[in-house]
Amino acid sequence: MAKDHDLDLAITSALRRWHEAEHAAEDQVEDGEQHRGILREQPVRARAGVFDPFRAIEAVAELAAQGLIVPACGPSTEQEFRNYEGVPERIGFQHPGGVTSVLVPSWAPAVAEAYRLAHGARRRHWYLEPNLFLEELTDLDLDDRARRALREALKAYRRGLYLACASMLGVVFEAAWYRAANSLRPTGSLADAVQQERTARMQELVASRLRGVDGIPATLPQELLAHAALLRELRNYGVHPAGPVRDDLERYLEEEACGLLILQTHHYLTRLVGAVEAATPTQEP
Repeated sequence: MAKDHDLDLAITSALRRWHEAEHAAEDQVEDGEQHRGILREQPVRARAGVFDPFRAIEAVAELAAQGLIVPACGPSTEQEFRNYEGVPERIGFQHPGGVTSVLVPSWAPAVAEAYRLAHGARRRHWYLEPNLFLEELTDLDLDDRARRALREALKAYRRGLYLACASMLGVVFEAAWYRAANSLRPTGSLADAVQQERTARMQELVASRLRGVDGIPATLPQELLAHAALLRELRNYGVHPAGPVRDDLERYLEEEACGLLILQTHHYLTRLVGAVEAATPTQEP
């Protein structure tokens, strides 16, 4: 834990120095004035031997884009609405009358004031690895879109994007229900619901097929429906933000509750697989 804390402090300290270097030119009034050991009329030496703020900010932005680090504090209002910010760069040049320099505005990726390691960067959790998550779900035979939704859900969680994670989990769970319905060789109203993509109706009919089957707990079909309804509500809550704030759903948009949601989703997916297997008619050889 001490090492992790020290690493967080190191990242924070580095970002603070980078922001200071980024705005150093604002504190330099005249050519030739020395500021933090950097001479303004020697920009090449300063960048090569001391510090290049653009490259530092670019490196941090790349780490953030890969999900290895996340902001340790909320972004400023400015950073909420743009991905790049101006970074003044002084360029020196020679002319017949001597040597001078000019301040040229350039652009660098906007970064937060401090960062910490992303969730899972310090330690690996099996449920955040897509291949391990799907290991017990091979019988569902999820298609590429569903697998992509799962990868993006887990990636969103590692980056602290809990609304996106919950929404994509709903996509995965819905795809699993359609696979389950097709495995039950749908006929009649179930076949119609699948064909017409009436998801809620299809789920109710699948649950009805699972009720009373030997080897399936009596409460499982209702538990599966309840989890499907929760994920559907979370997705609708995120997609249609015009309604009132719901504390019962907002709690799933925090790290701990969203992590538990991932585990619950995996739990009910595996139970759905087992239930469908128990309810699927065996083919005669």
